[in-house]
Amino acid sequence: MKSDEEQLQADGGEDTFDQEDDVEEEVAGEENNEEDDPAIIVRRAIVRALKQRVYSDGPPVEITDEDIADLPNMASTQEAATCLDAIDENIQLVEMRADAQRRAERLRYLEQAHRAPRCEHIKFNGEKCGSPAIRGQRCCYFHTEAYADAIALPLIEDQSSLQLAFRRLTQQLLCNQIDPMRARVVLQVLEATALLVAKEASSLPAP
Repeated sequence: MKSDEEQLQADGGEDTFDQEDDVEEEVAGEENNEEDDPAIIVRRAIVRALKQRVYSDGPPVEITDEDIADLPNMASTQEAATCLDAIDENIQLVEMRADAQRRAERLRYLEQAHRAPRCEHIKFNGEKCGSPAIRGQRCCYFHTEAYADAIALPLIEDQSSLQLAFRRLTQQLLCNQIDPMRARVVLQVLEATALLVAKEASSLPAP
């Protein structure tokens, strides 16, 4: 298995990384010095350059089944280092392809959402909702449900559905569609559910 990286010396590569760590530690220790010191600025620029990932224009060296079977027979650290570099490049390529695919799909979704008609609901402050409208409808999903008849409460899944549930309960009371005593029980259930929804939302990791 051959690679252009075979020209590098293993000891030299290790010295490079050691030097990079030493430079980074020295620069970190100089953070309290004057910011306009040219020497410190240059040293920090060198550290940033050393830490930048280098990409290859060509495909990585192919790792065959024979190469994998021959791994226990490697005779030198240089050969092992070259093999590790080739494996890392193959892994990096696979991961970057998957990441590019995810980002392309997200970009396509965002472009479609940007072209979609917008919800025409006007808020109390005079601004339009602006969320994508449901196909064939004038409003987004939330406001389409908000304008629907207040017969049944929605499934409580998040703050938006909880807000809609309170609104429908209020409509039912105003239209005499629910007994006040029953409405009180429903209100207590919604308040307890609101606490659970808030607790669940606070336990989720930040995006």
